[in-house]
Amino acid sequence: MRYNGAMEQKLPSPVSDDLSGIEIPKHTSKFWLKIVTLVIFVILALLFKIYVIDDSMSAAELKASVQLFNISSQWLPQNPDKIVVESGIQLLPEVTFSVRNTGKRPLRYVYFLGVFHFVETNKFIGDRGRMIFKAPLAVGAESQPLTLTSSAGYIATSLDAFSANRANWQNVQVDVFAQSKNSPNVLIKTFYISRRIAGKPVDIIIK
Repeated sequence: MRYNGAMEQKLPSPVSDDLSGIEIPKHTSKFWLKIVTLVIFVILALLFKIYVIDDSMSAAELKASVQLFNISSQWLPQNPDKIVVESGIQLLPEVTFSVRNTGKRPLRYVYFLGVFHFVETNKFIGDRGRMIFKAPLAVGAESQPLTLTSSAGYIATSLDAFSANRANWQNVQVDVFAQSKNSPNVLIKTFYISRRIAGKPVDIIIK
């Protein structure tokens, strides 16, 4: 065999890492966008089910789960350190109670509302609400005392004037409501407010 001239050997061209010229099909990007959106939707739906639907209570279940005990009431001077103020001294009715979980699952984020009113006329006096159980109250467990003080009350010139006329006060009640998450307000119990003034030893028996 004769060797005629230089033999040229063809080598494969190097593979380039530059992908700037490659275009991803639009249908592929839309597909993955739909997948990501679907995954996010499923996660949000699961979280909604766990923390809202599964954790919600009906009115009947909430009422059966809340037992109030260690109940006391009094009238709290709004300006206890002053004998006379420009508008007089204001006494606010308040109720204190503890909660026992008598239900079948823990209580969490329960809003208690006290609505104070006169017994004879049912005239509204004031109200006060508080959210408790950010840490769940286990089944059978008991809470620390909770106090609800009305936003309004009686006004007189002095504490002595209040004390002298306690026998003539109108009877007052408080309706205690509870609400848990998306449940409606549920009337738990109604209490009479005693005629004891905070810091005063004498109480008037309500007839």
